[in-house]
Amino acid sequence: MCLPGDAFGELVTLTSGQTVSVRSVRVADGTAVLQLRAGGEMSCAATLIQRIAADEVVYPAPAVVAEAEPDPDADPAPPRAATAGDAPSVPAGYSAMVADAARRHHVDPRLVHAVISVESRYQPSARSRKGAIGLMQLMPATARRFGVTKIYDPKQNIDAGVRYMRWLLDTFQGDVVLALAGYNAGEGAVMRYGGNVPPYRETREYVRRITSRYFSISSPGYVESARRTSNTLAANLNQKDSRPLTVFEQSPIINRTADGKLILVNQ
Repeated sequence: MCLPGDAFGELVTLTSGQTVSVRSVRVADGTAVLQLRAGGEMSCAATLIQRIAADEVVYPAPAVVAEAEPDPDADPAPPRAATAGDAPSVPAGYSAMVADAARRHHVDPRLVHAVISVESRYQPSARSRKGAIGLMQLMPATARRFGVTKIYDPKQNIDAGVRYMRWLLDTFQGDVVLALAGYNAGEGAVMRYGGNVPPYRETREYVRRITSRYFSISSPGYVESARRTSNTLAANLNQKDSRPLTVFEQSPIINRTADGKLILVNQ
């Protein structure tokens, strides 16, 4: 029985094999706009969608909660710990930095977390063989372009990466897939291939991994499917290193600890 406030949606199958349930899909001028169940929208080329079918699962509509008026005399609230509402397994401190940069530059914070988890696995000192540095793996030229003075500084690195992502989204008319391709291969490569994802194995796997994570952490059904585990067991989970982008990698497994935190573990 469908209760008031509950709603059906669309089940979208992508050419990558990823399936995601969304509230609605609209297609115009070759671009598909997916309205995500957890809020917000994601755009991609319509050619990346293989099939759209009715989703017969009933999802409750999110409750609207009125925010209380702030008390000017009250002490400031302490920083909020990461919860199921944040991207899974985010080290303390980075969640607030991502939220702040994403808010200022109008980028979905879940997309930023998906990028960081694939780019550096939240290691601020990460450096690739090609010279990309920090949490969001900025190339030195890109860092200079966005005014970074300390490329290893997490706050500056995140802010510049999010600003670059905003620029790419604007350049490619909100198409998240092309923005990700540009982030990995450079916007010039996307333009050289006629506004399509370049045929580089690394770039295509990069886009697939991040869109998979982005869809996953944006889907209430995925969060609810988390396997429950104790805090002790979670601390000892064997987190495998990510495979090179030239090799296919399975989607991570999601686990929920006793205190409600979510952890993504590579298979």
